[in-house]
Amino acid sequence: LFRSVGIRNKLLKATRSQQKLQGSLMQAAVALGTRDGVDESLASLSTALAEASEVGVGDGLSWAKHLTTKLKELSEAREAVSLAKSLGDDSLLKKTEESEAIEHLAKALNGAVALSLDEGGELVDAQVTLMALRHQASARAEMESSISRGSSVIAHNGTVLTDLEEAKGLIALADAIRHAQDEGLTSRVDEANSLVQKLRVVNEAKTNMTLAISEGTASLEAKSGEEDAIAALQKAIASYSALKLSGGMSVAKREVRVLTRMSEARSRLGASLANMDKSLVAGKGEDEAIIEVDASIAEAGTFNLTEEIVDAQERLLAFQAFVSAHKQLEDRLAKDKPKRHKPHAKIGRAHV
Repeated sequence: LFRSVGIRNKLLKATRSQQKLQGSLMQAAVALGTRDGVDESLASLSTALAEASEVGVGDGLSWAKHLTTKLKELSEAREAVSLAKSLGDDSLLKKTEESEAIEHLAKALNGAVALSLDEGGELVDAQVTLMALRHQASARAEMESSISRGSSVIAHNGTVLTDLEEAKGLIALADAIRHAQDEGLTSRVDEANSLVQKLRVVNEAKTNMTLAISEGTASLEAKSGEEDAIAALQKAIASYSALKLSGGMSVAKREVRVLTRMSEARSRLGASLANMDKSLVAGKGEDEAIIEVDASIAEAGTFNLTEEIVDAQERLLAFQAFVSAHKQLEDRLAKDKPKRHKPHAKIGRAHV
């Protein structure tokens, strides 16, 4: 009797366990299809599976184990997304380096998408976090790149005058600073702003040097305006020296030398003509004045000061003609006047 009762109890327990397992299997199948209630179904199925195994129920065990594996995959995928999203949100909040968070979240989302967890829209928040992390990472990388580029321009581009690298660096830094501010990044922004100021100073110095050289070239071609051109070139050279730049410096210095000599030649010619006029008034030093004007004309000729030379030559010819005529007059005045003999009356016979 006791034996039969024990057998009956075992059969009842096995029957209940089988029924519980079947119910858990149905619940698990629904959860697997809907992706809803996964953790609850997994817990229920795991308990039912353990009880069934304990009492020796064999029907449905393999299917239960299969469903358990699939539900675990879903649960673990959700847990991975949740943890990775938390890591990403923390990086966005604290503005820390985001590469690790991006790697974990992207991997977790790929696994979740492979299990079709995205069909119900439950991954949207995590995908938004990943997108924000990538934007933040892009802004950080852009900042790093623009600072590196700007620093390189400052360090190595001083020997070049007109390649516009400073302007390009300024544009890149301005974009990087704006994007960093949009993303709430403050790291290295002050450094970038400082670099912007340095690049602006260098860019302005190079722009002024380019303009000064152009003005100097125009002055040499026009044979005029050398004083203003020299002043602009000297100012540009001083700025270059302070910044330790060299691109265009040799050209600027050469133009200053040539323009200075041209200005001095013009001044010498003007001074020699003025001295020539003074000698005319003083009535002395004419020969020395002529020699100096001739020498000044020759020097002006090396700079092709054509208009000044023509004017000087005309004045010199007139001066020489006047001096020659004046000397001839003096010579003539220095000569004795013609002497005439006194008349002598002739005495002869008178005719009647």
